[in-house]
Amino acid sequence: MRIRLTDSPPRVAAATRVVFLYEGRDPAAGSPAAWTSGVRAAVRATGFTGKEKELAAGGPPGRDFLLCGLGKAPAAYAIDIDESGETVGLF
Repeated sequence: MRIRLTDSPPRVAAATRVVFLYEGRDPAAGSPAAWTSGVRAAVRATGFTGKEKELAAGGPPGRDFLLCGLGKAPAAYAIDIDESGETVGLF
């Protein structure tokens, strides 16, 4: 088996697309722009929520998706840098 990571959909109609998504109100929001409409259709059709280790397969005709849930998105952090360029805090 060979897996290729890409931001654009494959040109082969018979390909199954594997998408890793975080949990949320709209799991498809994090998908590449070229895939969003198809991923949203698959999410709606399967009731996928993105919970950790959740798997679902589906999608529009001719565009099959395997949806893999990653759970809650990691917390964002911020770095506070003073005028001299020194890091003074990591939140």
